[in-house]
Formats: sequence, structure tokens, C-alpha cells
Amino acid sequence: MHIQGLRSTSTTISTVLMACSRSSHMYNGKFVHGYILRNKICGHILCAEFIFKEMPKDNVVSWNVIISGMS
Repeated sequence: MHIQGLRSTSTTISTVLMACSRSSHMYNGKFVHGYILRNKICGHILCAEFIFKEMPKDNVVSWNVIISGMS
């Protein structure tokens, strides 16, 4: 996708990162991380972290969302 000039969605990027982590391809994972930083795809992680810290911790959905977002 990158070579063809196509812009990745957050779902695509998250899936590629998961695939890299499961297959131990650190070089590819570092490339994706750099791509995220260069293209400012990170979103508002600090804001999300603040909200997560303030909410009740008994909600499994909240935990899954923040873990997915951080990964």
C-alpha cells in the first residue's frame, strides 16, 4: 500500500502491527511505527489515557478499547 501511494486506515495499521508482533518482524513493526509518527495517526492518546484513568475499572469493554488503542 505504501509503495503504491495508498493511505492506510487505522484498522489496517493496527492489523499490520499485530501481525508484525506475532511474527517477530521487528524491522517491519518499526517501519509501521515510523509511518504512524510521520503521518500523525496517533490520535489523542494522552486524552484517552486521562479519560480511562478517571472511569470505573469494572468495564471490560473499556479495558479492551484502551489496550487496543495503545497497541
